[in-house]
Amino acid sequence: MRRDILKAAGLLIVGGLLYWFVTRQFHLQDLLARGAYIRVDAQRRPYLLALRGPDFTNRDLSLLHTIPTLERLFLEGCTVDDDGVASLMRLPRLMELDLSGTAVTDAAMPQLASIATLESLAVDDCPGVTIGGLEKLAQLKELNRLSARHVEMNFADYRRLQNDLTTVDIRASAESLLQLAPEDVWRAEWFEAPPRRCGTIRLSTRLDARRVTVDDLTAIAWPEAVAAIDFGVGTDLEPGVIDAVRRFPQIESLTIAATIDDEDFATICSLPRLKMLQIYSSTITDEGLARIPVDAPLESLRLRTGRLSTRGMAAIVRYSRLRFLDLSRHQTSPENFSRLAVLKELTSLSLIDCRLEDDDIRFLEDMGTLRYVDLRGNPLTTLPTGLIDSLPDLRQIDLRNTQIPQPDLVALNQTLHRQLLSNRFPLLLKFWHKDLFEYEGPNGELMLRDPFRLHQVYR
Repeated sequence: MRRDILKAAGLLIVGGLLYWFVTRQFHLQDLLARGAYIRVDAQRRPYLLALRGPDFTNRDLSLLHTIPTLERLFLEGCTVDDDGVASLMRLPRLMELDLSGTAVTDAAMPQLASIATLESLAVDDCPGVTIGGLEKLAQLKELNRLSARHVEMNFADYRRLQNDLTTVDIRASAESLLQLAPEDVWRAEWFEAPPRRCGTIRLSTRLDARRVTVDDLTAIAWPEAVAAIDFGVGTDLEPGVIDAVRRFPQIESLTIAATIDDEDFATICSLPRLKMLQIYSSTITDEGLARIPVDAPLESLRLRTGRLSTRGMAAIVRYSRLRFLDLSRHQTSPENFSRLAVLKELTSLSLIDCRLEDDDIRFLEDMGTLRYVDLRGNPLTTLPTGLIDSLPDLRQIDLRNTQIPQPDLVALNQTLHRQLLSNRFPLLLKFWHKDLFEYEGPNGELMLRDPFRLHQVYR
């Protein structure tokens, strides 16, 4: 009797496993036939499944428990609601879930909050999800990314949610948070700079915007949300606009294409958190540049003033924290440019069309921290092999539109081989010639006929 019971139990277990296996295989084949995308690991176990489109429904989710190895599940645009979400609680390894464009509502949030392994969740374009529902996700200890674009909330709601989910990178619709209207001159997007800042926004003028007024800035309801402002090309600034920028306490990045003067520049220099500044047109004089504070936090500067004197350059090099500097099209003496060598943290330098000749760029050999150098449009006649050899971390040098003749490239083989053997980074050289080769070294050379040459060199 006991033997019969054990035999029946064994048959039941084997039958269950066989049913599970067959059901799983048929389900996977059915999903693939209907356009699903599946990835498997080295053991041929499915770990990613993408079901996109209205043809996939709650019924498909009800059978996913036969694939317990699933870690990433994408259900964008599927005909799925709260009942379908309940089936996902049977996936023990689920870490990433995309429910964008589905019919899920706040009622599904407690069920999602019970999936302890969940690290990333997207509920973009889900009309039934509100800020109140998202707050119920606070108990997910592993959650580190939440995408809730087009979920209705303003910046005050967003900040409250960020306080509840302190370790989560939350992405919502930037224009919605600032409550921008279609007729506004602004478009908004998330501002990201290393390290990533959650909850800060970049404002940029729309392409059809021709003038920015003070009212356009004062109309922004939550200025503390804005970390970057870009006044684009072709946009005129009403007097007082630069002063109005000071009402944005978190500004770290500012781009201005309109012409500014010394007073505007002094206002900009007073911004306490400014790290990135791009000025494309100005009438800034040496007196204006002299107002740069010694302790300014600026790390990136693109400045087009037309001419720099010794006094103006002395003011710029006081930005001791600079990592990126663009002084393109400035007309000044080579000796004045050589003062840049005191910037010990500079990694990127752009000197386009500065009328620098071969001997004028020797000062760059003493700037050992440089990784990116742009010398386009200068009347150079020989390859700067000394510069290439002197900079141990050099990754890119742009020599397009110079006067370097083709025969000089023959030296690439010996010069760059030697430099690359001691350099842990690949080096990218850009040239503009008619009939030159693309150097791949040290694996060989490839002849190309295009007028634009990209010389990519690997170790």
